[in-house]
Amino acid sequence: MATIHALEIFISVYQNRNISETARQFYCSQPSISRIIHDLESEFNTVLFERYHRQLIPSPQADQLYRYAERIITDYQEMEQAMHQKRETLRIGSTVTISNILLPSLIRSYQQLFPEIRLEVIVNNGGYLQQALTDGRLDIALIEDSIHLQDLQAEEFASDQLVLLVPPSHPLAAKHTACIKDLQGLPFLNRDSGSAVREYIDHILKDNDVQVDMIWQSTSTRAIVNAVKEGLGITILPYRMCTQDIAQGHVIPVTLEDVSLVRHYYAVTHRQKIMTGALLQWIRLLQKEK
Repeated sequence: MATIHALEIFISVYQNRNISETARQFYCSQPSISRIIHDLESEFNTVLFERYHRQLIPSPQADQLYRYAERIITDYQEMEQAMHQKRETLRIGSTVTISNILLPSLIRSYQQLFPEIRLEVIVNNGGYLQQALTDGRLDIALIEDSIHLQDLQAEEFASDQLVLLVPPSHPLAAKHTACIKDLQGLPFLNRDSGSAVREYIDHILKDNDVQVDMIWQSTSTRAIVNAVKEGLGITILPYRMCTQDIAQGHVIPVTLEDVSLVRHYYAVTHRQKIMTGALLQWIRLLQKEK
């Protein structure tokens, strides 16, 4: 098959009508040029040049090949230029919680340091992000707590505190402290199935043999907080996502004395992921959060 280099040689010979001049331009021997032209003639089963008194005369087939070759070389050069100018892209996944708490400031810092890197972000629950990593649709994902797929690896980079939130009128609001058993049978507003917050809360309730009345499931933390404000139930959410509502007295934080609500954030990648420069720089930025 004709290579780009062979077509470039042919174009030069066609334009110069001279083997030696092409050899000089490409810094190679005349026999090498002659061999490339001969290989093209063999490949296309045609005569490209006839020789009269040391002058090369292009055949009609050479005229046709020249038009195609110029088009191919022009397209190839445009492709090379476009690919070299293409910005490297880093595909980042994040859970809703981390996207609300940390991600915007992380991205701002990264873009200030590496403006040439293009960032693409997907915000979804942990289950979706883990599958996206496995499928190669993400380079890295920021996820709370455990991972489930064996092809993934996780490194902790931060932690946060969950908090029990109740309406101001709730009996627990006046106490400010409670035990996990105090939640038995209470109307509970929870995140959607598949989210890391939901998984964490379900794990705590199951370990302590507590059954709440799960009346809400929502992908929106804001919707859950608003429902708590209206007295529809109680919830457990990341403290840093509710600081304004707590400060304004819309919801009341209650300390669970017998349960730890500290969670950890992990940077998750595929075990076989090639660590590009852009990805390594992102990981180094995350490590500064510790």
